[in-house]
Amino acid sequence: MANTEIKSGADNAQKIRDTRDLKIEQAVELALEDGVFSREELKALQERFHDDRFNIDHNNFREQQNLAESFKSERLLLKAKIDQTNDSDLKGRAQDRFSPNLQASDLSDTRASSDTLPQGFSLHRGAKKDDPKDFNFFWTDEDGKNAKEGTGSNITGMKQEKVFNKGKSSAALDFKYSTLDGILAEWVFGTVFGSESNKSIVLDVTMGSNLAQFLTTLGYKIDRDQRVKVTGEHFRKTADYLFTSGKVTETISQNSLGATYQLKLHDKREVLDYFEASGYITQSQGKELADKDFTIDTATLFELYRNKRNIAGGTKTGASLALGLTPWENGKFKITLGAENLKFKTIHSGDKYDKQGMTAKAEYSHDITKDLMAKISAATSTTEKCVLALELAFKLKPNLQLVLRGEHIERYSSFGLADTSEERGSIALRWTFATPEDQKKIDESARLWKAGAGKRNENKARETFRQMPQQAKDDFLEWSLSPAYKSTSVIAAVDENTRRLILLDKLLLPNASIDSQGNITEALPNSDVSGISGVTLNGAPYSNNNNFGLSGGNIVIYTGTLREPAVGTTDTYRVTIDENGGGQTIATITVQHGSVKVTSITFDRIPAPNQLPPTMGNVPNQTATVGTPITAINLASYITLTNGDAVTQYTLASGALPPGLTFNTTTGAITGTPTTAGTYNITVTATDNDGASNADAIQFVIAAAPANNPPVPTYTTFTMNEDTVKNGTLTATDA
Repeated sequence: MANTEIKSGADNAQKIRDTRDLKIEQAVELALEDGVFSREELKALQERFHDDRFNIDHNNFREQQNLAESFKSERLLLKAKIDQTNDSDLKGRAQDRFSPNLQASDLSDTRASSDTLPQGFSLHRGAKKDDPKDFNFFWTDEDGKNAKEGTGSNITGMKQEKVFNKGKSSAALDFKYSTLDGILAEWVFGTVFGSESNKSIVLDVTMGSNLAQFLTTLGYKIDRDQRVKVTGEHFRKTADYLFTSGKVTETISQNSLGATYQLKLHDKREVLDYFEASGYITQSQGKELADKDFTIDTATLFELYRNKRNIAGGTKTGASLALGLTPWENGKFKITLGAENLKFKTIHSGDKYDKQGMTAKAEYSHDITKDLMAKISAATSTTEKCVLALELAFKLKPNLQLVLRGEHIERYSSFGLADTSEERGSIALRWTFATPEDQKKIDESARLWKAGAGKRNENKARETFRQMPQQAKDDFLEWSLSPAYKSTSVIAAVDENTRRLILLDKLLLPNASIDSQGNITEALPNSDVSGISGVTLNGAPYSNNNNFGLSGGNIVIYTGTLREPAVGTTDTYRVTIDENGGGQTIATITVQHGSVKVTSITFDRIPAPNQLPPTMGNVPNQTATVGTPITAINLASYITLTNGDAVTQYTLASGALPPGLTFNTTTGAITGTPTTAGTYNITVTATDNDGASNADAIQFVIAAAPANNPPVPTYTTFTMNEDTVKNGTLTATDA
């Protein structure tokens, strides 16, 4: 590349933009072939590598010189370190950073290389001279060339400071709004630590009125190409669950553990970035709820059901493989495919909800500009039908980002959740910074460099320090910030069994009233009762354990306490009720299979012993004429009471009254105007409060109304002459 003939700065700039495998060091060498950076070359370098060092005035010779020197020093330092170590990982990073053809230079002695370093910087072996990895960089307040006079890790008479691999940290504060969970706040803190910056820890806490989520992720960088992370999670979420008996709001907890292994790939075309393998297990705790009864009450039916309720927890296990790609500049694509097994711990539903299936996720991110990144993703699993997300990240400062994110989550409705669709929106600020301890080292190193570098200012020194190759930024922390597994919902399903307890056909019980529990109340023929003296079931004595009761003059049937008959059978209960007058009422209740299905209630009266019925005298037969009101017949006047028992009811036992007449069953009065001629025979019954009764027959003979003929006039015959007038009166009278 360095021997390529360069015609102009514009040609170099175009090559910097178009050459696919060009490294940053090669691009700088290309731009400097004519000795200076042109405006076009600086712009191309900035656009290609997004490196703030290229933001200089191309007419400022000192800035040009400092920029060229920084790349020269950077290259020499890396070459020197390669010469002094057999660390293949270090050499591999150097190859990636600069050129595949980069080899050890002639700088075989570290101390000799110090003459080529910027002022204030020196290289030394550590105390263990035989250990090729014990190789350290030092800042010093003396001129760098004097460092070669010292040996080991201590340089006599010189003030020095060891430069450690800089730890890096990130913190983010995220405010979210969810259509299901309301306002949420998330705080994330992560840091890289260890002498080789190969360990990381990330804490992630999300809190809201309906949700609490805690994650801890530990990362470890095995070498430059391999790394692993493990995430532990505790998640609590309050949601609505739809049971047959109604909606229930409950909080369910679950714990998860996930792990991810990543292997970086080295594709010559730089299309394949990395390969990932992940696995996870998550388990939720179910919650058994109390049984709940509910009714369905219509004009013709009453039904009582019992709903046995449980929110089933479960276990989800899964594994996936992912491939990261860079199909074009500034664009990254990640595709993940996996398999998942979901199993619930149900009590009533068996394996209704268990399922196995594939999982998939596609994610694409693109650097629109150096300060704006967009990311879009789509995913599906056994619990979420789809998860769609769009994210925009704005770089406000080099270490400060504003992140906007929107999500749509569609869950499967088969699990009994009241709400299966959710939208989320969030706004977050993310800071990236050094830890306080590392920042102190950075500041001290910059101060020492400033002291030795003379005109270089402290900020420039600090920035150059951060950009040294051994401190080169990588994405280990960024990778660790994304957990190996994170739940979007709890594993929970409605687990229930619903059984009908009572079925009442209101058409079969026309005189009964039914309360909200299915208890039946019906009036007794005689309300003057003293209590229940016995119950039989299918002819055998039966213990009345609050199955039947009395309330005033009514019998109460507690249907919820009755047993359900066997299939194809009918239970018959006979309840004996004692009356105060000495008689009894027998209530017969029939119950069929199909829950407790009460199909009939009938009553029989048994008069008290030696209790005579009322005497009914001979009610005379009646004659009447159509259209003429009859003389009222008062049956009570023909009754002689016995035993002091009053008549409580009159009944038309047989026959039918002549049309136009009415019968009062309380007073025994028959009144009205007949409308149809004919002979009518009826039987009436009088019943006293002991249930004793007597009857008598009555005949009604209804005559037709007489004919109503027009009047016939009468007159006298007479004669008269022509042309004369005769006056007289004509009279007609109706009979």
